[in-house]
Amino acid sequence: KFHNATYLVSSSNDSVIHLWDINSQGKSINSYHDHSNEVGGLDVNEQNGNFFATGSGDTTVKLWDIREKKACVCTFKGSDSSVSCVKFLPGRYTTLAAGSEDSLIRIYDLRALKELALLKQKADCNNCISSLCFSKSGQLLFASSSKSYTISIWDIFNDSNEPVAIYND
Repeated sequence: KFHNATYLVSSSNDSVIHLWDINSQGKSINSYHDHSNEVGGLDVNEQNGNFFATGSGDTTVKLWDIREKKACVCTFKGSDSSVSCVKFLPGRYTTLAAGSEDSLIRIYDLRALKELALLKQKADCNNCISSLCFSKSGQLLFASSSKSYTISIWDIFNDSNEPVAIYND
């Protein structure tokens, strides 16, 4: 994911995250080693490109600030299983969603450093959340489950933790 026109951040199965300056001839300008397992989820905040978030097989979600000496500024215990994807709420850098292999989605408040909501798929769904996307307004959260070819949609302003719609192939 690009931070801006110059910086790119990447993650990998070896648990290392790299910050690249695309003008530096393919050399990493920084690497981060705080995760202890593969890093499958990565998102850069569009409001403030200094922040990015990661989700890992070590069951944690981490928030990073590339301006800080110790870049990892916050760690959340994401789930009891691998965190497969993360997504910032559009237009904000204070709300983050994280999907995991146990078919749960956690919504975090990055100002209060706490979990705001736990979203669950329907009882008959037991699939890894493979990707997350917010609607442009930020009211709807879309989650895809790769094993069941399912897209679930939540209204995050509604008090229900159940999806408002589910689409299957």
